[in-house]
Amino acid sequence: PLTINLNTFNYTNRHHLCIDILCVSQPTEMRLVGDAYVKSEFRLHKSVSDGAQLGKFFSEWESYLQHIQETARARETRAAGLTDGSLQANYGIDLDPSIETNDEQKVQLQKLREEASKVKSS
Repeated sequence: PLTINLNTFNYTNRHHLCIDILCVSQPTEMRLVGDAYVKSEFRLHKSVSDGAQLGKFFSEWESYLQHIQETARARETRAAGLTDGSLQANYGIDLDPSIETNDEQKVQLQKLREEASKVKSS
C-alpha cells in the first residue's frame, strides 16, 4: 500500500498526479471517457478536507496510475514482439569491425551484452 503524506500533498502534487494519469498511454477507445472521468473526480475532490477521505482518494489514484503504467508497458512489449513465451528481441547490432575499441570499451560492451541477455531471458 502506498503512503500519502497529506501535509505535503498540496495543489501542485495533486495536479501532477492528475496530469500523470492523463498522460499515460491508453487505448484510443478508452481515452475520451477515461480522461473525462479522471478530470471530474479530481474536480469533485478539490474542496474535500477530510484527511482520511483524501488519503484513500490519492492512494487509490496512485495505485491506478501504477497499474495503467504497467499495463501500457505490457502493451508496448507485446507490440514490439516481446510476448511472454517468446522473447525474441534484438538488443542491438554488432559493431562495425572498422570501429576501433580499447580493452576497457570491450569489457563494457561485454557487460552490456550480459545484462541484455539477463533481461532477454527473464
